[in-house]
Amino acid sequence: MLTREQLQEIKKLQNRCENYENIRLKLNWELLESRADSCKEDFFQYEDEQLVGYLAIYRFGNKAEICGMVDPAYRAQGIFTRLLEEAKLELKNDIKVFINTPALSDSAKAWIHSQQLPLAFSERQMKFNTDTKLSITSESITLVEATEEDFDLLASLDVSCFQFSKEEALKYNEKLLTDKDNKLYLIEVEGRKIGKMRVSQHEKERWIYGFAIFPEEQGKGYGKEALIKVVQEGIQQNLDIFLEVDGLNVNAKKLYEQCGFETYEVQDYFTIR
Repeated sequence: MLTREQLQEIKKLQNRCENYENIRLKLNWELLESRADSCKEDFFQYEDEQLVGYLAIYRFGNKAEICGMVDPAYRAQGIFTRLLEEAKLELKNDIKVFINTPALSDSAKAWIHSQQLPLAFSERQMKFNTDTKLSITSESITLVEATEEDFDLLASLDVSCFQFSKEEALKYNEKLLTDKDNKLYLIEVEGRKIGKMRVSQHEKERWIYGFAIFPEEQGKGYGKEALIKVVQEGIQQNLDIFLEVDGLNVNAKKLYEQCGFETYEVQDYFTIR
């Protein structure tokens, strides 16, 4: 578990790095604030008692992601490479490993080029435009908080929509259901459970993740209605609302744009293993 002091140091370093390049790092704060003690996932470099380098491992079912940063004043000294080598010792059992970088970061581009890492995929980070007027056209959609009894259904959605294995999906959802900062919702239509989404809140931000509808139920407007419900709830709480979408998922991007979301950052993922 990260201490309050460590979290504050990470936030200060994040602000320095983001302001320097006018970017937004994907540090998954809801996960940093709920770290388990069972494995080492955070790596630090200090100079003169100041945090100047940080790297984090995040595990999402069938893959591990890495995100890190180095203080602009301490770059080109091999700090990130040393942190990555240390992290690799903890990644021996992970089959898929990706490193995440903001697409607009020149320093990240230079490091990736030096390592000759191949691009695996990109994600668009989108933010809801509060000037958008939304209205629900059907009352048949309901959102129900998931319980342990729904493990098989949640896993089936991850297998169908995100190419997880069944074992990976079960383990992943078990972890999510025990995380107090996440709420897993099932999407129901007239009593039928047809999809899911995860909602995470950190300070004044609401993030929507893992939005999935069974393939046979897609294209019927159910996903749009469920998304609008979650967005409207966030608006009532005066929250900024965000989500992410695969850069190649044209249909999902179109849906999100119809619901008032706009791209503000692109995150690239490069293959480590």
